[in-house]
Amino acid sequence: MGLFTYGNMDGEESSYEADLGINSTHRKKRKRRKGLSNRGMKLFAGILFFIGMLGTSLVAAQLPQVSTDADFGTLSLVVVCLASLLASVPIYSWLLVQGVLHTARPGMYFLRLLVLAVVCEVPWDLATWQYQRYSTASSGIVGALYSSTEPHPWFNMYTQNPVWALALCELVLWCLGWIRLHQAPTEEEGPKQYVWFSAGTAWFLRILLVFAAALWLWLLNVGQVGRLFPTGLMMLLFVLMFYGLRGKENTAMMLTAAVGALEGLAPALGVLVVHFHNDDEGFAHPWGRWLWYPAAVLMMLVPGLVACWGLL
Repeated sequence: MGLFTYGNMDGEESSYEADLGINSTHRKKRKRRKGLSNRGMKLFAGILFFIGMLGTSLVAAQLPQVSTDADFGTLSLVVVCLASLLASVPIYSWLLVQGVLHTARPGMYFLRLLVLAVVCEVPWDLATWQYQRYSTASSGIVGALYSSTEPHPWFNMYTQNPVWALALCELVLWCLGWIRLHQAPTEEEGPKQYVWFSAGTAWFLRILLVFAAALWLWLLNVGQVGRLFPTGLMMLLFVLMFYGLRGKENTAMMLTAAVGALEGLAPALGVLVVHFHNDDEGFAHPWGRWLWYPAAVLMMLVPGLVACWGLL
C-alpha cells in the first residue's frame, strides 16, 4: 500500500497549494536530512502491512473451527500480526497527507487511488477471509444486508479494502482545501478572488463533510478487520489530525500517539515511526514511485491465494 506519487517534492509549494493557501500561513521550515525518507516510510509501512496480511490469511488459516480451541502460540501470532497491521495505519495516513500537500494534480491523485481500490477488493477479500470467518462484523448497512449470507473467499461484502479509505480521505482533503479557497479571507490570507462562504458556513460544510465521510466508512465497513478494528475510520481520524496540525509537528505527533494508544496501542508505535521522517523523497529513479501500486495488490493477493488455494 505504499502508493503515493507526488507532483512536487522540491520543498516548495505546488501551484495547487499556493492557490488554496494551504501552507501560506505556516513558516517554512528547514529540510530534515536525518531519518526515514519517503521511500523508507513506504517500505516500513509496506512491511508492517504485509505482516498483517500474513496474520489474517496464513496464520488465521491455522485456527481451528472453534477459535477458542486454538493454542496460545497461534493466537499470539495472530495478535502480533494484527498489531503490525494497525501500526501501519498512521504511517499511511501521514503519507497521504504529504501526497495531498505536494501534488499538483489532486484529481488524478484521487483517480489513481480509486482505481487501485477497485483492483484491491478481491485480493483484500482473499487475504482477510480466513480471519473474518471467525469474527464477522455485523454492524452497519453491510452487516444488515448480508447477515444471512455466507461469505466467500473471493467475494466478502462484510468488509471493503482500506484503499477505499485512502481515496475518500484524499477527496475529503481536496474538498477542505476548496472550501478554504472560497471562504471569507482571514487577516493573514489577504483578499481572494472568489468568496462564496462566510466563516460560519465554511465550518458547517467542513463538519458535514467529515460526518458524511465517517458515516460512509462505518456503514460500508471500509477497512474493517473483525469486530474490533475499523481501520478505515482510524485512517480518517489520523489524516484529519495530521492535516489540521501540519504546521505544528510536535503537537501532531503527541496527539496522534495518544489517540493511537487508545486504539489498541499499536497505532501509537506507527506514529513513533512517523516522527523519524525526513524531507527527502529517497527514490533514485522517478519510476520507482510507481512500483508501489502493484506492490499494494501483491501484498494482499499473494498471501490470500496461498491461504485460500484449496477453497477457490
